[in-house]
Amino acid sequence: MQSRNVNRKLSLCPNVHPHRATPGWMDGATGPINTQMLSNYISNLQDPIYYVAGPPGMVAGTHQTLVELAVREEDIRTESFTVIERKSI
Repeated sequence: MQSRNVNRKLSLCPNVHPHRATPGWMDGATGPINTQMLSNYISNLQDPIYYVAGPPGMVAGTHQTLVELAVREEDIRTESFTVIERKSI
């Protein structure tokens, strides 16, 4: 199906805190976004436009990985956010 669909989309949603997840909430890949994970899903790593959003450390690490893989800066879109945990009263 991917070879026939030129407008295909791949979403990788690594589970940053597996101990907080509800069992079964996600069936996709988990773990750090690195060369191996990306290579498992994308045949030409320089071809897509990447959208990376999440905590600052994850975004920076993923951005650095993409740069090391020779992905053009103009093909990397990023947005960082911080999650503030709410404490019980």
